[in-house]
Amino acid sequence: LVPWTLRNARTFHRFQPLVPKEANNPGEFMPAGFRRWLRTWSIDYINTGEVAWNQEDYIDPEDVPARACSGAQECRQTMALIAEHNRIDDVSPALDAQFAALAAQRIREHPLDYYLVMPVLRVADMTFRPRTELFDIEPDWWDFAGHPTDSILAILLGLVNLGYVVLAVWGFLRRRVPLAGALLAYLLLRGLLLATMENPEQRYTMEAFPMLILAAACVFARDRPNEDEDESAAAESTSADAA
Repeated sequence: LVPWTLRNARTFHRFQPLVPKEANNPGEFMPAGFRRWLRTWSIDYINTGEVAWNQEDYIDPEDVPARACSGAQECRQTMALIAEHNRIDDVSPALDAQFAALAAQRIREHPLDYYLVMPVLRVADMTFRPRTELFDIEPDWWDFAGHPTDSILAILLGLVNLGYVVLAVWGFLRRRVPLAGALLAYLLLRGLLLATMENPEQRYTMEAFPMLILAAACVFARDRPNEDEDESAAAESTSADAA
């Protein structure tokens, strides 16, 4: 990190040893209001692909789910902001301020959703959702009428993720997992970090799955012989040989 820190100090005249959360250069405008508005309702990978990634492109109003607004007036306000965004295909500072005001309004009205429900749902989506972005599977896996085969395959893949997590929890509860405290601490910190993001993507939970697989495997591992008993038996054998 030292070369990176020196480069930022010389080029941008800023002490910045780590990449910022938005991965932007110092002084570069980032639509924080737009992203905060996303965090008031975004819970699924499809919201990332259809809305968050179209920050500098056209956003189809039909892709904005009903939970993104509550009440007729707020829905009209939301659609007006989307229309303004589509007019310029970007989020200007002025438009970002309006998204920020809308986000603040929604947070005041539904603080529990913003600070607890939505973050938990985003982490759950990143953990259990089938990885449709890596397979030739439609991202809206729940649409059985549109693509029943893809939906069935996606659910099977999601059950694999669920199986790993359930077995891992079982392994931790049975206290069979080595370094359980360190692994649980990492999983908890990783989950808290991901809960702050507005763009749920399964790739962010991949780092946690080796630990979940390890914990799941410990469920099927045989009990190790008691080392104290082994040492005692070895000592008795040595004494007998000496006698």
